[in-house]
Amino acid sequence: MPFCGQIGGRANAVTYLRFDGVGNYIVFPREVTPRRGAWTLAFEIKPGSGKRQILWRHHGHYIGSVTVYLEDGEIWATYTDRHVHTTEQRPGLRLPLDEWSRVEISYDLDTMQFRVNGSLSEPLPAPGPGLYIGTSVFGGHGSESEYFEGDLRSLRMLHRATLQHGE
Repeated sequence: MPFCGQIGGRANAVTYLRFDGVGNYIVFPREVTPRRGAWTLAFEIKPGSGKRQILWRHHGHYIGSVTVYLEDGEIWATYTDRHVHTTEQRPGLRLPLDEWSRVEISYDLDTMQFRVNGSLSEPLPAPGPGLYIGTSVFGGHGSESEYFEGDLRSLRMLHRATLQHGE
């Protein structure tokens, strides 16, 4: 997977990646985020800034389906379906600055559900399937000001919805 950034160091004997908020990101191949299937994205991050930042984006030449944001400590997302209708998911969950947080986002083709440091949101409407097939990016995509600033020490994409089914 292409990565533009630096190894940040070690935390609790685990190596992590540091993102400077200027242009560091990781690109994943097509269909890491399935267009017509359920998924759960799980990662551990330590945000270093309260600015609006893109954590995860599924896209091709155009937006694919999901974009996950972190803004002033609040995690939220947008989801664009095959009819180019975009919904916004605001679970009301927050991540503390300069502390490690575990985040899970689960999508079941109808709803998106979030868990942050053990706190679980209600399922939020996100009708699918997604708009286009495309690659996925962690850490930013778009304007220079929306790149992630902080550390990433784990990331996993499962091709099934776990939170909606009690996993």
